[in-house]
Amino acid sequence: LAEVHVHFAGFIKALESVTQAMLGADAKPFASTKWWPEVLMRWRYHVCSLFSWGLLTQDAAAEATMLLRSLGAATLVDPLASSGWQARLLRDAGMQVLAYDSYSVRPVAWIDVCDVQDSRSLF
Repeated sequence: LAEVHVHFAGFIKALESVTQAMLGADAKPFASTKWWPEVLMRWRYHVCSLFSWGLLTQDAAAEATMLLRSLGAATLVDPLASSGWQARLLRDAGMQVLAYDSYSVRPVAWIDVCDVQDSRSLF
């Protein structure tokens, strides 16, 4: 899993580079980047199917876990866990996590995700 974290961190850094190239202070002219959104959207669907659409980094998950635990939280319920990436990051940071999703197709399962008919029924 350590190698996955290294590659995921690289992915997050690459996304920041793209954001800066499109919207930052030294943004490239629109004419040279107008083809990017279509490619990025296709790439996004592939990457997000593996990493649950969320983009928490390990550091953000650790910070969120510390804050939640300082507020007395012991368990977190992820009702839209998808492949379980976010739940896995939070669990690895020390939070007990219960992961659920109504969509049972997962190209990768980073943690056990329980299938439910409707995630709203959890609450």
